[in-house]
Amino acid sequence: MVTPLTGELSSWGNAIRKGLEIAREKIKDIKLTIIFEDSKCEPKEAVSAVQKLINVDKVKIIIGTVCSSETLAIAPITEANSVILMSIGASSPKITYAGDYVFRMWPSDVYEAGLLVDYISKNLPGIKKIDVLYINNDFGMHFKDAVIKFSKDSGLNIGTVESFNPGSSDFKPQLTKIKQSDSNALFVITYTDEAYALFKQIREFNLEKQLFAPGWVIEDKNFLEKSKELINGVIFAVPNVQINENFRNKMVSKYGSEGENLLVSGLAYDGFNIIIESLKTCGEKTSCIRDKLYNTKDYNGVTGSVTFDDNGDIINRPYVIKKVINSAIEEITK
Repeated sequence: MVTPLTGELSSWGNAIRKGLEIAREKIKDIKLTIIFEDSKCEPKEAVSAVQKLINVDKVKIIIGTVCSSETLAIAPITEANSVILMSIGASSPKITYAGDYVFRMWPSDVYEAGLLVDYISKNLPGIKKIDVLYINNDFGMHFKDAVIKFSKDSGLNIGTVESFNPGSSDFKPQLTKIKQSDSNALFVITYTDEAYALFKQIREFNLEKQLFAPGWVIEDKNFLEKSKELINGVIFAVPNVQINENFRNKMVSKYGSEGENLLVSGLAYDGFNIIIESLKTCGEKTSCIRDKLYNTKDYNGVTGSVTFDDNGDIINRPYVIKKVINSAIEEITK
């Protein structure tokens, strides 16, 4: 397992770890060891971890990555060594073409961006121009590119486009330019670590713009608890997934709560079990495991039906549009 257990997105990494540990408890007929490596959501850390796992520990399967930058950094290494890479949360569109041995349980940003722009074009006729403020990493750049492409295709204009580096806490230069824009909407594309300071400063600037953001950021428990008033009015899209109640009960029984992110734990649990089914047939022959994964159609997991397309992307996941209204999250489309 390679995933951020500390640092940025560690809430996702620890949710994955818990999902894998619950899945491992039910394995009786395969001798299995999980080696945990902390990538810290840093490509260099992830590369070091993967090189150690492949060259020293001789692993054949790596699961867990959530940050697009780390996933794209290690994919060439796993691909060159015919090692299965199962990402639980990375969403960059580039991962679609990262290699034959690369799979992921979270849909591409292209889909989420398209849904939000489609919602604007069909339901918010007053919005004619969109500004974009994005984090300068693989996730942010590709989400930004998708928003711009879909907006232009829908006849919407693009206003001010500004970026910030990971770890930033001062967004005033970018927000000053955005405030001067005559647009009436702003896409805020960020990770959770920067989100609180970013939305706080957005409110201080009194931007009279409809705000949009990645759904996984808005619904992150740690961010949501301290930021409800700051994100009033934000519109976002998230997978419409109902977690299996038995799995929820297992999480509560083992850890005392649902954990950091129940959906992410469930995705890890499902991804792990799909791999285990392949191991029973293929052993450690990864070309066989790869082919089995490509043939995964309508696997009945705790997060619902799982199907991979010809690029290893999960497909056919239903999404829903939500909005923060009076500090509560409400569904605004069925």
